[in-house]
Parts: sequence; structure tokens; C-alpha cells
Amino acid sequence: MTDRRLREMSKAMDLNWKVDDLQTGAITREEVVELLQHGIAGPEADAGYRSIHQALAIRGIRIRRDTIDPEGVALRHNGKLRHRRFYCSGPNYIWSSDGHDKLQPYGITIYGFIDAWSCRVLRFDVGITNNEPRRVAYHYLQIVKEVGGIPVQTCTDHGSATVEMAGLQICFSRRYGGATVPEVKQAHIFTSSPHNQKIESLWSLIRKRKGHRIHRH
Repeated sequence: MTDRRLREMSKAMDLNWKVDDLQTGAITREEVVELLQHGIAGPEADAGYRSIHQALAIRGIRIRRDTIDPEGVALRHNGKLRHRRFYCSGPNYIWSSDGHDKLQPYGITIYGFIDAWSCRVLRFDVGITNNEPRRVAYHYLQIVKEVGGIPVQTCTDHGSATVEMAGLQICFSRRYGGATVPEVKQAHIFTSSPHNQKIESLWSLIRKRKGHRIHRH
């Protein structure tokens, strides 16, 4: 069934796709605010308008996204919010890793590894420091052991914490991966934090959904 046919059938059955419970009076704005602050003040509390819209819809409350955040919707429609394209050939092609320091004032640091293609979390290390090169290299080796191999490429920022891991990745690529000299030069990529976007997007998600609540408590 095509989208057009589905819309024609919905119109014939007097089904409105864009019902807004605020406009129909099924719920008041004050009730929505109270629900967000108390009823669903979990992962959705600090999320964007899409997550809030979905959380409300799950609870049977229909509110249009441009009602929740008209400015955010307008920016997206105007093309002012742009995302960089990211290309990855498949699972375990690129492992992206980075440290998260936002909880350092509370004595907690995190270092994480994810598979860039699937965004599967490969490993999280929670401790009192995430900038110790041997510690980062150890966790890299543990993932290699668990997965049973190495990625074609690892990607980190320019911090000194990853130099030993980068050396291991380059060495393994040359000795066991059959990489040529030009390929070995690409076995590990140092990039700026904003361009290490896969792991950075994970930190952003954690901050939006959990981080603010931890800070408040």
C-alpha cells in the first residue's frame, strides 16, 4: 500500500493524522509540563523535541513536534541544522574511542569504545582517570581478545592517552592484518574531538538523557 493510498483511506474514514491534544482540549499545557517534570522525567527530560514527542506518543498523548519546539523544527526545515556525513564500510571496520570528563568533578571519568558502523558499545571503563595510556591500551587489547581480531582503523582525538593504543593498532595491522605500508599509515587516525563524531554523539546522548540528572543530584 502506498503512502498516498493510506492517506486517502484515512481521509475517507475521517482519521486525522495531525491531531493535537492541546488544540482539541484533551489535555492542557500545564498538564503536559507537569507530566514532563514528574511523570516522564527520565531519559526524555533533557532530550530534544523528537524524543519528547515520542515519549508523549507512547503514553497516548498526541502533540505536534512544532508545538513542543517551534524554533527547533523551524531551524531544521530551513536547513540550518546540518549533520556531517560519515562513511564506514561495515562492522569492526572502524573503532572509535574517547574519554568523557563531564563527571570528573565528582571523581568519575569514563573511557569508551564503540563500533562506528553499528554504534555498538564495545567497552566502557569507569574509573578515576581516563588519560593513562597503558589503561587505554589495556582496554583496546581486551576488546581485540573478545572480538577475536582488530579493526581496519581506530579513530581517536589527539590526546596523549591513546598513543600506546595507536602503536599497537599500527603494529597489529602490519604484522597480522597484512596491511601494506600506505594502509598502515591509515590504521590509526588522530582527529579533533568534533570530527570523532561517532563516539562524541554517544557522549552527547548520555549527557542529554542522564548527565543533567546526575549533575542535579
